Amino acid sequence: NTIATVTGMDLTGEYRFRYTITNAPCSGSASVDVRVFRDAPLTASPFAGADQEYCDRDYALLSGNTPPAGVTALWERVSFPPLSDPQVVSFGQFGSVVDMTVEGKYCFRYTFQSNTSCGNADDIVCITTWDRPTVATAGPSQAICTNLVTLTGNTPTIGTGMWSFVTGPPSITPTIGNPLTTVSTMSGMNVGGTYVYRWAISNGACTPSAFDVTIQVNEGTIGGTVVGATTVCAGSNSGAVSLTGSRGTVLDWCSSTDNFASCNA
Repeated sequence: NTIATVTGMDLTGEYRFRYTITNAPCSGSASVDVRVFRDAPLTASPFAGADQEYCDRDYALLSGNTPPAGVTALWERVSFPPLSDPQVVSFGQFGSVVDMTVEGKYCFRYTFQSNTSCGNADDIVCITTWDRPTVATAGPSQAICTNLVTLTGNTPTIGTGMWSFVTGPPSITPTIGNPLTTVSTMSGMNVGGTYVYRWAISNGACTPSAFDVTIQVNEGTIGGTVVGATTVCAGSNSGAVSLTGSRGTVLDWCSSTDNFASCNA
C-alpha cells in the first residue's frame, strides 16, 4: 500500500522509515527513507492573569505564569482604543505597560514560544482604564412647607449621574421622580423633618463624586379648635377658652364682636 499509518511514536526523537519498490521478476529495488521527528509538546499552558481595571492611571504591570524550561515567554499588545498608542516591554513572564492615555479597554497577549513544530500557545488579558468622573454639584438646599421639591444636579461630561435618598425621618421613604435625570422631583415627604438627597456621578472603577442636598420640611400650620364658654352675662364677662389640635406657634389672641371684621388684641 502506498499509504501507511504509523503509531506508537510515544517518545520524542527521530524515527526513520523506508519505502521500497520492487518489480518481479526483475532483480533489484528502489527505496527512499523518510525521517520523522517527534517534538515534545508544551508541558504547561500560558496564563496571562486576571483582567484589571484602573481609575485615572496610564500604566500597569502584567504578570503571567512561569514558562516551562526551554520555552520563551513574550508579551505583546493586541487591541486598544482609537487614538491611543500603548507600549509594552516584555521581561520574561512579566510585562510593563505605559501610555494608556485614552479611556477604554487594552488587551495584551501572553505567548509561550515552544521553538518546535508543536507550535506556540497564548492567553489574553485585558486592562480597562477609566477617567475620573465630573465633580458633582447640586441643589438648592432649602426649607419647604409642602411634601415635594424639585432638585437639579450638574450635567456630567465624564460619567453618569444618579439621585438617591440618603436619610430622613423614620419610616418615611420618599419617591424620586427619575433618578437618572439631572432635574428630578422628590415627593412623599409627608412628615416634617430633615431629608437628605445625594447627586452622585460615577464612572467605572473610579470613586463616585457626590454632593448632598438637604431639604427641611416644615409641616403646614393648623389653626386648631377653640373650646370654652360661649355665653356670659353682662358685668361678669370673663371666661376660659382653650385651643386644641393646632400646629405651629401662637402669635396672639384677639376678641371680636363683629365676626372678626375687626379684632381687639
